[in-house]
Amino acid sequence: MEVAAIVATKERGADVWPVIQFSDIAAGTVSKQQLDLIHRRGCAVVRGQVPVETATAWDRSLVYYVDSNDFEKKYRGPAPDLFGTLAAYRPGDYPISLSA
Repeated sequence: MEVAAIVATKERGADVWPVIQFSDIAAGTVSKQQLDLIHRRGCAVVRGQVPVETATAWDRSLVYYVDSNDFEKKYRGPAPDLFGTLAAYRPGDYPISLSA
């Protein structure tokens, strides 16, 4: 059922992932409806965290690093022992993994 909702949302041209403003998180004003959608979709886009110029500079820096280190030729995917079991995975291990 969620897949059908995602497809319909995409076909309407709307955001598939919930988009939340950082200021709403900081103020504690994220609505129950938004939180429910985050839980259903499993992630969210958080906007307004850093200035656009800073994010753009980070992006350029990442592209430079990847290109200058032949990342595409060297990367072989995550190591098979990255997480021995699902229980060994902790969201805090990676800054991109956040709980809602």
